[in-house]
Amino acid sequence: MDLPIADYDLETPVVLIIFNRPEQTRKVLEKIRQVRPKKLYVIGDGPRADKPLDLELVLACRRLTEAIDWDCDVVRDYAERNLGCRERVVTGLTRVFNREDSAIILEDDCLPSKSFFYYTQNLLNRYADDVRVGSIGGTLPIGIRAPEQESYFFSKYPQIWGWGTWSRVWKHYDASILEWPDLRETNFLEKRLNTKRAVKNWRWNFDRIYKNEIDTWDYQFVFTIWINNMLTVMPTKNLISNIGFGPEATHTFDTSSQFSNNTSTDIEFPLVHPMSISPSPMDLLVEKVLYSSSLLEMKIGALLSKSPKWLRAILLLVRKWWRRLFTWNLVH
Repeated sequence: MDLPIADYDLETPVVLIIFNRPEQTRKVLEKIRQVRPKKLYVIGDGPRADKPLDLELVLACRRLTEAIDWDCDVVRDYAERNLGCRERVVTGLTRVFNREDSAIILEDDCLPSKSFFYYTQNLLNRYADDVRVGSIGGTLPIGIRAPEQESYFFSKYPQIWGWGTWSRVWKHYDASILEWPDLRETNFLEKRLNTKRAVKNWRWNFDRIYKNEIDTWDYQFVFTIWINNMLTVMPTKNLISNIGFGPEATHTFDTSSQFSNNTSTDIEFPLVHPMSISPSPMDLLVEKVLYSSSLLEMKIGALLSKSPKWLRAILLLVRKWWRRLFTWNLVH
């Protein structure tokens, strides 16, 4: 039975992934402080050798975690050298799930509403043994207007700006997606996706992951969900604001993005649960908003993380004008 938010204790471990952004880290830690979890894991990457400012910024973020002022078991997992986005997140979460059955996960740029923690804990408990469910997401992407008769819906698409999952799911995770070449020659994507453009989008993404052309971990989690025929939870209200868009980000450079600093809110309790565990028709809109970029847009996005700041600014401008001239407005 669901309880009002004030009657919950946060028993589920919280994971905070940090790097070199002390201002964002401070804000997210303050949100965590409001709910006072009993256990907190902090995963931190090491400074980059070619970035002289990294060392002090990395140490500043780590010092913030020394100011935990409530009764909390804090487990710090800090890399001495820079491992990169994929290796650091994957090794850190693997250590968490070797010790915990479930966890709530935040990166340093994902600013949660207070109810996000209780919503995620509630659903992690509800679906703990249900192998049809792979993760609990806290983000409702802007442009998706979900009906609010229920508190959440089931989607094929995991959202990792504030999320939770179980060790039973993470044990299937493969950062190298070794099964992709064989699946690529089948209708694996066509069976799961609604549009041809989404199929092209994900084929290109998985190709790049398999060839080790991109330093990320989240596309592999999508692959994990799909290959194991799982669904994920998406809330009908957005519970996370991404405060990390900017020139120093790893992937989210465009401060003019419609997804930057999006408004978050609280969700009402008790939660209203869907009648069945099945993909929502909302997935067609999710694909249109998030996964309908043209091949040119995706190639520009791939170049952004490898480009110097001056070139990055030009590429962002090109992408902006391309969208204005040749694509429909994704947000109605």
